[in-house]
Amino acid sequence: MSAVKVFQTTFVLLLLAVCVGEFVVPLPRRRGFAARAVTVGSGMAALWVVSVRLRLGPFSDAARIGDPTSQILTFTAALGVCFVIVLWLFDVTPWAALFCCTAGYTVQNLTSGVHWILASFLQSLDPDVWRMDGIPVALSFCAVSAASIAICYRVFARRMRGAEVERFSDPRIIAALAAVLVFEIFFEVAIRNIASVLSQTSLSVAGWPLELALHAIQLCTCLAVLLIQFEVLYNHLLRREARDSREIVHEQAQQQLVSRDALDQINAHLHDLQHQIDTLRSLDELDRPTLERLSQKIGTFGASVATGNELLDVILTEKSLLSWRDGIELTCVADGRCVSFMSSSELYALFGNALDNALAAAGKCVEGGRFVSVTLRQVGQMAVAHVENGYVGEVEFEDGLPQTSEDGGLHGYGMRSIAATVERYDGTLSCAAVDGVFHLDVMIPLG
Repeated sequence: MSAVKVFQTTFVLLLLAVCVGEFVVPLPRRRGFAARAVTVGSGMAALWVVSVRLRLGPFSDAARIGDPTSQILTFTAALGVCFVIVLWLFDVTPWAALFCCTAGYTVQNLTSGVHWILASFLQSLDPDVWRMDGIPVALSFCAVSAASIAICYRVFARRMRGAEVERFSDPRIIAALAAVLVFEIFFEVAIRNIASVLSQTSLSVAGWPLELALHAIQLCTCLAVLLIQFEVLYNHLLRREARDSREIVHEQAQQQLVSRDALDQINAHLHDLQHQIDTLRSLDELDRPTLERLSQKIGTFGASVATGNELLDVILTEKSLLSWRDGIELTCVADGRCVSFMSSSELYALFGNALDNALAAAGKCVEGGRFVSVTLRQVGQMAVAHVENGYVGEVEFEDGLPQTSEDGGLHGYGMRSIAATVERYDGTLSCAAVDGVFHLDVMIPLG
């Protein structure tokens, strides 16, 4: 095998590794990652030397002349090695490793197809300079590969950050990806061999060489596979988020029941204690100022918000106690009767999350910004809620919703749950951050 052929084969294998690598970069690494990576690098270098010396695998005579069986075995072995390496280096499920290997192999196929079409065009301009086994074509392969990897990373791989792909383990998706991978390998080998035969003929489709048309079909297939893969990923994320949201809502509903019982018991004890203090006030020898301060504190803890909706009363009373503890001024003017058609879990998802976010943001402010205001009223056939609070820093919005900002203190936790609750009733949700005050407005059609 010539030096140029060895370089091309080696580059294709390295390209596959890089293409898989761009998808696994966001994944969590295993302990001792550096030592594991050195072991993998050393092993692969030794395997390359042995394969070149003994003409094994992709460097064998059968691979050089384009034997289909040899090509299928070579691609399968290369992907199998990539799969094992991903599992060895990264703390992921087999599904995640298979997903990354399939995506990387598809990008490598896409890159090879683009380069073949480009090289064929350049060869038609000057066959002597742009020979398929020449250095200019090899250099153009490097340039096309770099461009393709960069584009695919920006369009596809970057979207995997934060997706927690390593948690996925759906057996049905594993089977589907395995089928796609097998199809890709056989399809690529078929395209290569058919194109090699047709290159010796003058057959054409609409004036285009049939060989070129086949490679164009290969490109379209690769793009379709990538789109399908990430559509599967997106749907999986949606299902997981829906499941997590249901669990959060369930936990909030359970917390609400506990809070209601706890507040009832506290109010009963405080009521008895207040009566005892009133009795002690009649004794002149006791410190009256101390009793007055104690009575005020008891009044603060014993005060319940009355909105006409028992479920909403529990939520607002609980949050008012938290605001008192943190030195945040909470004002509330609410007519809870206009949201009586909402379930307890929906009320907690809406008002509980909104107030949690508001208190967290206002708690980061200095004096003057430590406030939260809540209003709820009926306007026509709409229940209209408005929550505003102080905040510091910058607020970034995506799709109209604030994103988490630890520096600014505006936490986006629960915003998706709020949006989902509003959307369930065909309502509207809007957010704005103006001059250090964050505004959240909700409008929901009545029952």
